[in-house]
Amino acid sequence: MQSRHIRNRVVSSISRTHVEQVLVPTLSPGDVIILDNHGSHKVAAIRKAIRAAGAAHLLILCPQALT
Repeated sequence: MQSRHIRNRVVSSISRTHVEQVLVPTLSPGDVIILDNHGSHKVAAIRKAIRAAGAAHLLILCPQALT
C-alpha cells in the first residue's frame, strides 16, 4: 500500500511538471483543455496552472466517458 502511495505522488509530480513546463507555455487565452479522469489530473495545482494561463475552459471527463 505504501509503494502505491509513493508511486501516485511521483506520477502527480511528473504530471504537474509537464503541465507547468510544457503545456502551459503553449496555451493561449480561450484554449479548451480536456483532461481524462486520471488521478494526477485532479491535483489542484495542475488545474490552477492551466486556468492561470488563460484557458477558457477546463473540462474533465467523467469515468463513464472512457468506456
